[in-house]
Amino acid sequence: MLRSLAGLAIASAVLAAPALAQNRETEFGADVAFRWAKPNGGNARIEIQTPVDFRVAFHNGNFAIEPRISAQFISSSGNNLYVLEPGLNLLVALSGSTPQSGTYTTLGAGITIIGGTGLTGTSAVTLNGGVGMRSPMGKAAIRAELYVGYTPKQHYTVQTTTVGVRLGFSLFN
Repeated sequence: MLRSLAGLAIASAVLAAPALAQNRETEFGADVAFRWAKPNGGNARIEIQTPVDFRVAFHNGNFAIEPRISAQFISSSGNNLYVLEPGLNLLVALSGSTPQSGTYTTLGAGITIIGGTGLTGTSAVTLNGGVGMRSPMGKAAIRAELYVGYTPKQHYTVQTTTVGVRLGFSLFN
């Protein structure tokens, strides 16, 4: 049920994107993510996600809807593992901030899809929240974000807590 609702929310945002983009500022960006992940009952690990963490934000005043997708591909000893993470976040600009400059908070949900050699594919809903800052560079901006993620135990996945930093570059239309 939770996966169905998250999937519906993401699909709705993607389908509504062209309407949201009309006469509003749109932000296109790519991030590098560094994160610490701790599965329940397992060992903590450091992960680096690059360069495939892409996002598009549709700004309307102090709010923005931001569909995003990230991917990881790991190959070792003839085995392959892929992790695809589409998601949807709501960004809220804090006092005095604009889409290109200042501080914002973010809250969102995504679906983590895992598969690979000899594995039965599985998916899980992930929740996240954070705070970020944009520094303007003409019609572009440097963006830094500190975030926390939580994946509850679902079917074949374990409960996982994540703390990370995303560093990226944004272009505006």
